[in-house]
Amino acid sequence: MTNLKDNQLKSNSNNSAIAEPSDADKLRHFEYVQEFANKLAELDDVDELIWYVCEKVIPNLDFDDCVIYLSDHSENVIRQKAAWGIKNPTPREVFNPIELSIGEGICGVVAEKGEIITVNDTQSDKRYRLDLEQGLSECAVPLFYEGEVIGVLDSENSKVNYFSTYHEQLLTTIAALISNRIGESLSMKKVANTIEKLRSAEKLQKSLFEIASLVHKSKDMQEFYERLHRIIGELLHVENFFIALYDEKSEVISFPYFVDTEDESPEDNASIDSMKRSLTFHCLQNRKPALFNDKNIVEMEKEFGLKVYGTLSKSWLGIPFILDENSSGIIVVQSYTDEITYTEEDRVLFDFVAQNLAATLNFKRSLYELKSLKDILPICSYCYKIRDDKDSWEQMESYISTHADTTFTHGVCPDCYEKARKELGLAIKKNKTKHEKHL
Repeated sequence: MTNLKDNQLKSNSNNSAIAEPSDADKLRHFEYVQEFANKLAELDDVDELIWYVCEKVIPNLDFDDCVIYLSDHSENVIRQKAAWGIKNPTPREVFNPIELSIGEGICGVVAEKGEIITVNDTQSDKRYRLDLEQGLSECAVPLFYEGEVIGVLDSENSKVNYFSTYHEQLLTTIAALISNRIGESLSMKKVANTIEKLRSAEKLQKSLFEIASLVHKSKDMQEFYERLHRIIGELLHVENFFIALYDEKSEVISFPYFVDTEDESPEDNASIDSMKRSLTFHCLQNRKPALFNDKNIVEMEKEFGLKVYGTLSKSWLGIPFILDENSSGIIVVQSYTDEITYTEEDRVLFDFVAQNLAATLNFKRSLYELKSLKDILPICSYCYKIRDDKDSWEQMESYISTHADTTFTHGVCPDCYEKARKELGLAIKKNKTKHEKHL
């Protein structure tokens, strides 16, 4: 049994070529094209331009529909970006936009070869790809910029043999008018993106240098963390920012720096038992960067039995880092509003900064602990042992290693080496003289 649509297709397929537009229609078309050409200078944005063509130009040129594809040469595809007709049921929306590999379908072949293709009867053309419903004839025109196909202007019609040479010329004229504007705009975007990437790279390099300089520029650990907070604030939104450190030996977690608009700082040097269900400790244990939104956090509460301490974050980004074999840390930024959300790019950037921070932080802590010892060390004038707070005398190396988390290696300085060499030479000479006397 044949349905109504099949009958419609058969009826249309038997039609002869549609008559050329009248001279009056051609004059009207010319006026609309001229009006568009004058308007072109105002349309700088690519989206604004292609939607203007679909909404204001094509309907006045008596075409049934229109789709504009733009090329993505990095992925070797073309994508539907604007439309008029059945593909455009609501303003500024392409319904179910499709993507074609370059060389696939009639439009893909146009993108590949850079040639106009007019199909009088799509039912007999194997290259035709059905979209929402079948058009019986099609005309596709390439968009060129600097010798490269940057897109395709495509129109289908419900009748066979619809597109004449006149229609090809009309679509070619529109394509020529928009190609340069699209190409120039896309080129400017590429330049802007390149400049932005360079600026970001320079900003990152500057921030890493400033972090390394904190070892000498900050007088204590509090100033170190405050300066670090400001530096990272040049790269990310850091209104809510904290650093947590975990000592595996003592199983204690501390929060040496905590700034937050909603919550008070957690208990410092807390037993890990009180923090085991926290997102912070979960991330510390996994030792992997973590990026969560509020829905993810709620799901993790159910899946892993985690508990939200304080206000639920809309966006949470945490980067763990290793200090030494017994201690680790995590640096966290979070947001409580939908306006500020962290991205995968932020995660990569923050991870890079955190790993560079770990070495600097470790060095600064050791220096700070050493400086804190300098005014309280009773030391023996002869053997250089140090008396601790229990009145026990301990070798200097052992004492400092214990109190400053520093390991010593031994060598000989140039002055001592020279002195030892002379003493050793004198001792050898005396032994030689004594030995000669006995002979």
